[in-house]
Amino acid sequence: MHHALITDRSVEELCAQLVAGGVTLVGNPDVSITRYGELNVDDARRISQFASLKAVGGGKYFVIAFDRAGTEAQNALLKVVEEAPGDSHFYFSTPLPGSLLPTLRSRCTVEQRHAHDDVAGENSARIFLKATYAERLTQVEKLVTLAQKSGDKSTLKALVHALVHVAPSRDTLDAARYIEQNGSSPKLILSHLAVTLPLVVER
Repeated sequence: MHHALITDRSVEELCAQLVAGGVTLVGNPDVSITRYGELNVDDARRISQFASLKAVGGGKYFVIAFDRAGTEAQNALLKVVEEAPGDSHFYFSTPLPGSLLPTLRSRCTVEQRHAHDDVAGENSARIFLKATYAERLTQVEKLVTLAQKSGDKSTLKALVHALVHVAPSRDTLDAARYIEQNGSSPKLILSHLAVTLPLVVER
């Protein structure tokens, strides 16, 4: 296993994995767990400073969760991963691992549970973007009704994740994060995207 992992698993899931592997989290100076809405370059530099310190025990563990990260911040993370001591282990939790820079992903093991859904929904996402606002809302209503009848939200989630790839923005990234949360309202999330994403006009 590479010492760096990019995944769409939650912080809680990653921490449970570390505990199962015998890592003590509470009161352990070698463990850093941080969460960011938008990770910036200063955040990445602080992570780098901590990573450069010698481990007290058998290794250092970083669980770093973020919804978004700019190019400069990702390049700073890349430098951290490349220069950190060999006993350092990084776990980057983000809703869309595939949207990160190829250079960062190439230095990490990438795990994306929703990759299939993203591919499956891409065509629907393009159709969604080309529709008028009224047509989008009608489409959302139909999809939500079908999901309620079947009890399966996978089509709704696939559309949201595909919209991130087709039309990456703060709105679509936030939607991809919210739709995975328990108790979230797919109808509200998709309706918001229906009226906020720009119309795509074919030429």
